[in-house]
Amino acid sequence: MPVLHPDPATRKWRWTEPNTFNAESGLWTSRELPASPSAFRGSLFWPKYVAEGTVLTRDVRGTRMPLAANSADMASWMDTNALYTAGGAWGAKTSLNTSVYGTEPIAVYVVDSTAPGVDWQYVDSVSAGAGYNQAEVDLFCKGRIPLPGWVTPPPQGDRGLALYDLGTGVMREYFMFQPVAGKPGHWTARTGGYSVAKPGLVDLAQTNPGLQLRTGSNAVVGMHNALGFLGIAELVAGQVNHAVAFTCSNMGIGPSWPALGADGLSTDPNAPKEGQWFRLPASVDPTKNPSTGKPYNPLTQVIIRAVQRYGGFASDKNLWVHAFNGENGRTWKQLYGKDPWYRDGTDTTGKSDGILVQMYGTTNRSIDVSDFPWHLTEWAPVDWGRPSPDFFLRPGQSAPWQ
Repeated sequence: MPVLHPDPATRKWRWTEPNTFNAESGLWTSRELPASPSAFRGSLFWPKYVAEGTVLTRDVRGTRMPLAANSADMASWMDTNALYTAGGAWGAKTSLNTSVYGTEPIAVYVVDSTAPGVDWQYVDSVSAGAGYNQAEVDLFCKGRIPLPGWVTPPPQGDRGLALYDLGTGVMREYFMFQPVAGKPGHWTARTGGYSVAKPGLVDLAQTNPGLQLRTGSNAVVGMHNALGFLGIAELVAGQVNHAVAFTCSNMGIGPSWPALGADGLSTDPNAPKEGQWFRLPASVDPTKNPSTGKPYNPLTQVIIRAVQRYGGFASDKNLWVHAFNGENGRTWKQLYGKDPWYRDGTDTTGKSDGILVQMYGTTNRSIDVSDFPWHLTEWAPVDWGRPSPDFFLRPGQSAPWQ
């Protein structure tokens, strides 16, 4: 099946057959195939972002985004409280969650349940979570699901897995997704939730502009927040064209739209809430860090440019450190042979590293975003942009017009 992929040398796109990646050289073969409109494009992020027109692509520059009265105090709080514990991410105020080396964010897999030969597996049990509709979650998230046989959930942490079905438009989310011992092809999840888009996941801007679950829960904010992760293909192209979701060390109590829920613990009035929007002003120069007089780290520069235009929000809490999230690399590895986030610590030449490590690695070839300037961030008021009427109400909370 043809796959659209980026050429790391030219950053241009071409169609090729999968599994033509040369792991040693880090390059693809040059054989091209005609474009196929039915072919899997390999990425929700690039060249067409699936959530275009939703809350994640609203323009936050200048007067388009209002500022909270205590915005500067919130920025100071974010900087001061970046480390929940003294060690934090080994002392860094900002870390990066990827599919290799430790902490992993939600793993997203794209399938088409209408395609011939699709793999089917089973979810034996899943809870909707308190306040949500269990019958609906059972209908959409329990039983037979279109899950490829090679798929594995993150092996540690929240073990979050998202399954986006192009064939039906059903977008499933699971928390603590784990295999049933001695029963291959069967899984359980502590909680789960879903929303339904049009087939092909088109028109999310009309069907679900807040990217919220219809019911059920996964990550605490109750959103398809993995669409705010740093997409692999878009990073190969050198730009992120949407808001950036990050995992926070801690935040204030309660949610801000579009979040449906929150688990922040701070009672400080200057602590932003999960779901609350932030940006960086245009005055921040990605090529000049005033603290060092040098450019920000390579991936930090890309993140800065994204949040200057689209902003970002906290999508979960970890009680450790602020952290950005990279798209899971297992699908990429299945197609091309190597997780792009992989760094080979035994190879001093770097040739065995994944493509993103080759592109964004610093002097020791690790990808470092610890220099992100939280103290320069600007914050919108709570619930900025919340629609009226709001059809995706939080459990136990009234509509904004009531």
